[in-house]
Amino acid sequence: MSKLLNNWGISMGSNKNLENSNNMTNINGHVVVFVLFSLQFLIILDSIMISPLMIGVMNDFNINNTKYIGWLIVGYGIASGATALISGPLYDNFGKKKTLILGASIFILSQLCCALSPNYKCLFLSRGLTGVGAGITLVCIVPYVLDFFTYKYKKIGLMIGIITSAIYLCCVFGIPLSTYVSDKYSWRYGFGIVSLSTLVVLILAIFYLKEIKTSTDASTRKINSIINDFKILVSRKRILFFSINWFFLLGTNSVVMIFFSQWLSKQYGYSITEIGHVFVISGLVSFLNSIFFGYLGDKVDKRKSVIMLYIINTLAFFFYGYSPSIIFIDVMMLTIIMASSSARFSLLYSIGGEMVEAERRGSFFALQHIFAQFGVGLGPFIVGYLLSYYNFLETNNGYREVLLGSGLLLILSLFLFAISTNKNLFNEESSDNKFAVEQ
Repeated sequence: MSKLLNNWGISMGSNKNLENSNNMTNINGHVVVFVLFSLQFLIILDSIMISPLMIGVMNDFNINNTKYIGWLIVGYGIASGATALISGPLYDNFGKKKTLILGASIFILSQLCCALSPNYKCLFLSRGLTGVGAGITLVCIVPYVLDFFTYKYKKIGLMIGIITSAIYLCCVFGIPLSTYVSDKYSWRYGFGIVSLSTLVVLILAIFYLKEIKTSTDASTRKINSIINDFKILVSRKRILFFSINWFFLLGTNSVVMIFFSQWLSKQYGYSITEIGHVFVISGLVSFLNSIFFGYLGDKVDKRKSVIMLYIINTLAFFFYGYSPSIIFIDVMMLTIIMASSSARFSLLYSIGGEMVEAERRGSFFALQHIFAQFGVGLGPFIVGYLLSYYNFLETNNGYREVLLGSGLLLILSLFLFAISTNKNLFNEESSDNKFAVEQ
């Protein structure tokens, strides 16, 4: 990764636009990117690998009802979303590096608890603790990128693109790796490997990440003023619409992941391993796409690029809803949908960082995370209801409704994004920077 950045002429350690430049001029920016990329990768890897590992969990704990496995996912999501209420203000007011370290430490402990769980109840509680650690860490990663390199840095889009590409790299390695570990050894090894790997990254974070001070002295702020940060953000229509947009985005994404897995299994009789291979192809394209569009976003209008990707994504859903059931078309549509989503996410994070002052950036991303987790949690319920309503497992009916419904949700998401990023509709300005989406 360091070589890749050097090829693009990036020398982050000496960037004059860094905040607190006196304290940061000796920091190797390549290591910072590697640490944040690795944290993002390991946390998303944990959430992706949970499904294959659950087969071994059900066998070891003699669980016959799959609803108990679903509760492990729901418990994780609730804990992650709820934790964002405190992780954002913690990041903004009590130390950016400290909050990241806290989140990663809780995540490591929770993974160890998962690996050593003697029964289902202990595993359930451990997954809830995992959600707490993941919620704190994920909320802090992108704001730290923005605060370290600053939104004025001309290649901030590339930095965010690299960090967020970790999400899609997990699709390449997550399912195959967890399936192999579960089959070859035990589901406990999966959690153990993630725990040890995160510990290595945590050590690097302790030595290479530095505290970043904002213009506000956090030690002088009271709890009431911290709570008011959320009130202030929600009172800004632009911020509120932009945050709600993530509910529909992540809800649609979870629908895609769940629906495609069931569709490939039912329509073509694919095994879990074969389904994993399909996601490997789409994940690899999305990984590269995230970096490329992050790089491209630094050179073109971000807002127009996101709108274009929305349109491509929506048309893919509608086209797929009326296309014949051919495996080549299925893989191609999944790849287009995931690739356009990955490119859009890297640009959205960049745009979001420019919408709010540095003192409330953590709370702003926490607000997005809360809406996103609600979307991730609600998506599976909607898919399950629709497929059950149309008796999908027996008749194959319902797939078109799921796809067309996803397309309609994206149109609503596009509408929210368009109005929230139209600076002519609102007179709101943050305290230290104007909205600067259009370059």
